[in-house]
Amino acid sequence: MSESYANSRSSSWLSHENVILVLMVMVAGVAAADRLSFSILSPLIMAEFGVSNGVIGALTSAFSLAMAISAMAVGWLFKHQSNHKAMLVVAVLCFSVSAMLGGLVSSLGLLVLTRIAMGLSEGPVFPFAQSILVRESSPHRRAFNNSMTQTFGGMLVGAFVAPILLGYLAESLGWRGAFLMIGIPGLILAVLIMLLVRDRPAPATREETFAEPGAGIAPPTGARRNVVVCILIGMGLVTWLIAQSAFLPLYLMNERGYDVLAMTRIMSMTGLGGVLGSIILAAAADRVGRKPIMILACLLACVAPLGALYLTNAPGMLMATTLIGWVAAGAFGLYMVTIPAESSPASHHPFVLGLVLGLPEIVGGVVMPALTGRAADTLGLSVALWLSLGGAVLGLLLSFFLVETYPRTADR
Repeated sequence: MSESYANSRSSSWLSHENVILVLMVMVAGVAAADRLSFSILSPLIMAEFGVSNGVIGALTSAFSLAMAISAMAVGWLFKHQSNHKAMLVVAVLCFSVSAMLGGLVSSLGLLVLTRIAMGLSEGPVFPFAQSILVRESSPHRRAFNNSMTQTFGGMLVGAFVAPILLGYLAESLGWRGAFLMIGIPGLILAVLIMLLVRDRPAPATREETFAEPGAGIAPPTGARRNVVVCILIGMGLVTWLIAQSAFLPLYLMNERGYDVLAMTRIMSMTGLGGVLGSIILAAAADRVGRKPIMILACLLACVAPLGALYLTNAPGMLMATTLIGWVAAGAFGLYMVTIPAESSPASHHPFVLGLVLGLPEIVGGVVMPALTGRAADTLGLSVALWLSLGGAVLGLLLSFFLVETYPRTADR
């Protein structure tokens, strides 16, 4: 291991590893805020254009399909490309501009186009951001770093701060003004990525192929099946997440009579729960292993849709169950990044992580929202919460088939 690389792993708070971690957390947060802004503002958009729940579901699906296709396609095309920094800068610039264009549309058709453009540009963000972070992470911090990026950033900014901020922006500027404002932070981040991230070539030796360069850690026997299991878990958990993110605001306002500020306060609990989970569950996964934390997370995930179904007339209790259930989101970094990264060659990480992001996105983020929107028009919006619960149960059952990859437990 080179001296410069060793120095970058310094325990200093200002080590390169920590600088990159903070930057990628911010990227994930802004990307999540841009994505979730449509769900938060959907009741206002629905009222202006006079569209049905099915149309809102179709718009959610259009974004998810574009994101899934681009995540897999770009990951495949550039899996041997070491300049992940440039790709990340382009992706961040594009999704930020797309978000702002959403505030300038005059028709539903143009809004659809901006959502598709945002999905295409946001798809490569997480694979490239996480592949940069995996290479910069010490083995004993890998789950923590991955979850902080995948979940802490997305939940703190995208699901906790953004709903509250968007609520006030929408009240004062309208939903178009909120879209225009939400894209500005991404433009700033693109500049910071250019200044602070340094690209390193992909590892060449077999030992460096797995995990951290120089660590010489190969995956345990059978671990490569984890990629398939993680994809299947993702189909359940993305269904759990998207069904609530897309339809819970509509359920609370249109069926339970909450106003926009009350709804955004409840939705902000999804972000706070994810923030807590990304700290607690990720730290636990670096101590007891990945598999038991995935099982625990899926159990917790069941609490949120059940609370929304049965406690909507008790706002305080609903906020509490939403908070508890969304602690499960703190484990998303495990099945999306840590487990598949520890089960596959580092040179394949952009492609593998693109698959683990993209394929579940097609099922949980494309097919299910479209079907859920149509079912909600007939059966009511509560059907979205039952489907969300089903996704959590599916993830729970599949988690038992994971092969442990954390070195301290995998070697036992």
